[in-house]
Amino acid sequence: FIAGMLGLHTILQNGSLLRYLDEHPNPDVVPSVEYYVGQGYYIFHDLEAANTYFIRVPQRYPASEHAENAYWYYLQTLDDMPSSTRPMLVEAYGKYLERYPKGAHFQFAQNKMDAYRTGTR
Repeated sequence: FIAGMLGLHTILQNGSLLRYLDEHPNPDVVPSVEYYVGQGYYIFHDLEAANTYFIRVPQRYPASEHAENAYWYYLQTLDDMPSSTRPMLVEAYGKYLERYPKGAHFQFAQNKMDAYRTGTR
């Protein structure tokens, strides 16, 4: 078990998993893998890694059932990163609103974009 966990950690850290997913772009499997790996990184507050996995889903698999939620979590990682600026976040939330006008997170995205735009956040 420990060897398996160490092996998983290694392929996540050295980019092997991303290369494998790029070489085997199965739309039935890859979006779920990328979304859930992103969730794992998000839980452990590795925002840059989570960001990488989350944005890949809507970019590469826009029809995936995970595309909208992955984009939402991508925004949350941006929002949590201290390096993100207000204009960057306004633009990012605006893209979500354009891309998912009937999305599950539409109102939250609208509220966040408005708060960043007015400077109340």
